[in-house]
Amino acid sequence: MSDTTANLPPSVLESADSQKLWGPWATIGLGAVIMLLWMVAQTMVVVGFLLVKLYDGIPADDLVVYIQSLASNGLLLALSSSVSAVVGIAAIYLFVRIRGNRSPVAYLGLNPVSPRTVLLTLGVFVLLLVAIMILDALVFQADPSAGSGNDNFMIDAYRTAGWLPFLWVAVAGLGPAFEEFFFRGFLFAGLKRSRLGLTGTIIFTSLVWAALHIQYDWLGMLQILLMGLVLGLLRWHTRSLLSPLLFHSAWNLLALASVSLVVNG
Repeated sequence: MSDTTANLPPSVLESADSQKLWGPWATIGLGAVIMLLWMVAQTMVVVGFLLVKLYDGIPADDLVVYIQSLASNGLLLALSSSVSAVVGIAAIYLFVRIRGNRSPVAYLGLNPVSPRTVLLTLGVFVLLLVAIMILDALVFQADPSAGSGNDNFMIDAYRTAGWLPFLWVAVAGLGPAFEEFFFRGFLFAGLKRSRLGLTGTIIFTSLVWAALHIQYDWLGMLQILLMGLVLGLLRWHTRSLLSPLLFHSAWNLLALASVSLVVNG
């Protein structure tokens, strides 16, 4: 047992280990359904944006430009992230309960963590931040344009957010909550005891998670892949989903704070 969970009550660890887990194929199938519902929710929000513009009588030429601008529209990002996160979390809750579990919290591994685990998480956070800063510097020397698209995307989203508190809640709260509940929670629980094993599960969930972030260039997706591996290791070592959730939310908060400094000078 990991040292970071040594002080946890036995009842907490036993309740997590005694859950009725979906098998690997069922986990993948239900995971596909969850992602489908997540994408449908996002699509419905986008369609709603377009319908509002059509109702306003926007010319066809302007509509094309508007559609192109939606890729980095902050208000759309916040709304679609929030709605799809709620839909996704609700689907995860439903499938865990259908399996016969009384506690989705235990199924997903939302076990309490000790102050020592919080300090460990923050220490890993700093180490990964430094590693990515070094990686960015090395890549920039070889290709000064690498990563600039990622920065522009975030800056455009921040400037078009409409109501900034909503963007902060969506990007640093609801978005990370769904992604961690799904990747390091639902998928992790169902796959870690399969033939993939722990290592394969961490790699698989990290690759799929990185692939979803198609709005970034190769450097951004590589960084997300590295962070996914770190989050998976944290999930395993601490035996709690709260560690990667804290890490993920703090990372997004830092990213938004950096963008805020750029935009506001």
